Amino acid sequence: RGDPGPEPFRSIQAVKVDYTSKFFNLSVNASHTADSRPAFGGYFQATVSDALLVYAEGSLRTGAGTLYPYRTPNDGWQMSPPANARFHPISVLGSAYTLRSGPTLTAEYISNRPGYSDSQAHAYYQMAQAASSALSLGGPAAATDASLLGAALNPGLLLLRNNYMTFQFLRTNFRNRSDLMTRYTMNLDDGGGTLEGYATLNCTNRLQFFAVGLLNTGGRDTESGRILRDQLSVGIRVFVK
Repeated sequence: RGDPGPEPFRSIQAVKVDYTSKFFNLSVNASHTADSRPAFGGYFQATVSDALLVYAEGSLRTGAGTLYPYRTPNDGWQMSPPANARFHPISVLGSAYTLRSGPTLTAEYISNRPGYSDSQAHAYYQMAQAASSALSLGGPAAATDASLLGAALNPGLLLLRNNYMTFQFLRTNFRNRSDLMTRYTMNLDDGGGTLEGYATLNCTNRLQFFAVGLLNTGGRDTESGRILRDQLSVGIRVFVK
């Protein structure tokens, strides 16, 4: 509490109930802050076999902190919270399978109901394009357009749309020298996707090579293709002790 943070400190009251058995465990929780409505969540995890794990998690909260694009009376645009802050569910359903040789394969479906519908997404990209074009021309409304673009970059959503699939390959301690991971996240609503991964290689006891990269696919009117096309970082870590 003593260090100033990006947001004021807010106390949260919460209750959590867990159940654990030999083959599965589950948990449910509820929380509340003084300036928001309650939020609810929970998860379930089951060990089907030594190799297969299935799991699910979900939450139920209002979209009060989310910004949506709206037309203004003068045919302009604004980003603002919904008038009716009703509850929205967010859920994940997944499974992980570990092969005998060591790699783990994971598949997940993500349902993000606070995300934009097709019509909202169309308005969102139309608004961003209009604000970007107006900002490049300058003029007295430039500050407003810049503020609008800033709100569009961070509308309060972890994921912009509603439906996603994720596939992941993970291999840790490969030949006692390296870790490998590659993941592809597909946006089922706009057809875009993100391929990302990392690799580490222990060259010596004190020297490690690493590489981290991502490649976004899809057009400019997709969540993955709207800002960044690709990125790659490579480097060397030196362990002193």
